[in-house]
Amino acid sequence: MVVPMLRPSSDTGRVALAGLALAGAAAAIIGLRIPKPYISIWLVALSLSVLIAVRARTAWAERLGLIGSGLAGSLLLCEVVVIAGWALAPGKVELGGSANDPSFWITGGSLGYGPRPGGQYTASKWVDGRSAYDVTYTISDEGIRATRGSSSGDTWLFLGGSQTFGWGVEDDETLPAAFSKELGFSANVLNLGFNGYGAHQMLRSFETGRIDSLTNGSVKQVIYQGVWSHAWRTAGRVPWDLNGAFYTLNGETVSYAGPSRGSLEAFLVGTLMRSDFLRLVLDVTFFWKRIDDLDVERYVRVLERSAKLAREAFGSGFLVVYWDEDTEVSNRIVERLRETALPVLFVSEIIPREDWPILTLRGDPHPSPEAYRRLAAGLAELLATKD
Repeated sequence: MVVPMLRPSSDTGRVALAGLALAGAAAAIIGLRIPKPYISIWLVALSLSVLIAVRARTAWAERLGLIGSGLAGSLLLCEVVVIAGWALAPGKVELGGSANDPSFWITGGSLGYGPRPGGQYTASKWVDGRSAYDVTYTISDEGIRATRGSSSGDTWLFLGGSQTFGWGVEDDETLPAAFSKELGFSANVLNLGFNGYGAHQMLRSFETGRIDSLTNGSVKQVIYQGVWSHAWRTAGRVPWDLNGAFYTLNGETVSYAGPSRGSLEAFLVGTLMRSDFLRLVLDVTFFWKRIDDLDVERYVRVLERSAKLAREAFGSGFLVVYWDEDTEVSNRIVERLRETALPVLFVSEIIPREDWPILTLRGDPHPSPEAYRRLAAGLAELLATKD
């Protein structure tokens, strides 16, 4: 028996079939994680649009096909130009290792995302052919970075972003690891930081009981390490944290308002961000907005609420370690932090700013092991002898 091919007899049918074909092809290309997927998607869209224009029997369908061809061709050209621009830009960056594979990043949960638990993951970076780092991250079954210490000793919690996690350095070179060494590895030092986290992940960890499950209810000190961009992250303005917690100002505190993006919006934005060109457009128009006073206020209130919950849950101290860069945004945050009752240690008090450039990884802005060692020594001197 011969099955006849589906051949729509009207332009409406042809357009509908082409739309379904484009949607199906795009879903398959995205789902298969084909590199540079939007090159293929715009090529399919261009081919289908040309086919509609050529096979059209009505003026409206021909115009639709021509408009679609122009739009798809323009998007294809923009995609190619942006990709070529990144490839030809000075300071060519190459990333490698399992920690740079999408499977390492687990989306979902109360924090929005995190590392895949229970394993060792490699990470490497080359800039213009020179190695910036080549390291291994050990992630425990609880989903936090391994830190040598004693589970029977006092518990010290470190929270924050990549500076706390130690992106680009080995397990024994992170700030928490260096601090544990200062204590003679006699304490239970836990590293709850991760790349791209902000203050909102810390607060949500307290609110959801994640901290309790990791500490068995006993904490001596909470140390949060922050930078100016955490105010931006806590405001929900970063493309990698579409499911992270969002907080609204509520009098003199903050209230949890759900994920920063709804599930549909997060899916659509995440899908569009697979395009190099659309990512550039979204960065400029949707994400990279100036940090305003509301963002700074939200950030500081999140820190204050985290400190309050730490005191209520554990009776522990709470210290903000802030990298006080000499920029307009950072200075505004410093000024607001000085108005609070929060204990704050500015990194420049331990490491002079003029030393910062030589204490970063070669070809990467993250702090070097020596920076963490010096900061840990200052922290130990400040905190370790206090009750």
